[in-house]
Amino acid sequence: ASVGHEVWLAALAWGARCVLLVNAGSVPGKAEHALRQQLGYCHALLAGMQIDAQALRYVSTDQLATECIPAEGLPDAATFAAGGNKRQLATLALDHLWSRSTERRRDIDLPAGAPYGRVDVDTQRCTLCMGCTSVCPAKALSAGDETPRLDFFEVNCVQCGICASACPEDAITLHARYLADPAERRRPAKLNEEAPFCCVQCGKPFATRRVIDNIIDKLSGHAMFASERARRRLQMCEDCRVVDAVQDSEAMQAG
Repeated sequence: ASVGHEVWLAALAWGARCVLLVNAGSVPGKAEHALRQQLGYCHALLAGMQIDAQALRYVSTDQLATECIPAEGLPDAATFAAGGNKRQLATLALDHLWSRSTERRRDIDLPAGAPYGRVDVDTQRCTLCMGCTSVCPAKALSAGDETPRLDFFEVNCVQCGICASACPEDAITLHARYLADPAERRRPAKLNEEAPFCCVQCGKPFATRRVIDNIIDKLSGHAMFASERARRRLQMCEDCRVVDAVQDSEAMQAG
């Protein structure tokens, strides 16, 4: 249990004909559960690359003598170095195995909970508030430069689910898979984009139409936004909003 799938896959990529994980009876229950989960992910990945499941097995000491059977479908040995972090090592191994596979599938479905995958965004619910980009620990989600746009870098996504939990509109769902094509995996994918909403006073873009409409709708019954001028202020950027509020005697008296 001291090594993970990145080591198992790297061993196969470097030329091992078979990797056996031997349990002599001392592996704790929680560690064994985690091992079997990772085995499930790896078997799905290997199957997607037409590699025999015999390449990676979990056995007891009693089975050891009879289980060392070379697997079929493994490629020639790779030459990459074992540098970088665990994810980088796993990616190098998977890229090598995929590049030598007989059928280069674009993507491979994985069991739920796998550390690889994409996020799906319901564009009808997403307001591009960018809350998900601020909580993503892996930098898999990114805001557009000058345009309200949500980009996704699948190469970074670890399927932690923090973005889905943080989304105020419940617009994000996770999809466990491995995007096998290295070039496509590294390209950003556009998940959602809208034209910017411009300040009605100065014309500066500062939000999206959907965000402004939601704010106006939620504050429609609020006493502070009963007047037309106060409601119009919601369509202004932060600078113009302050200036207009200071010049509005009714708003200053209410404050």
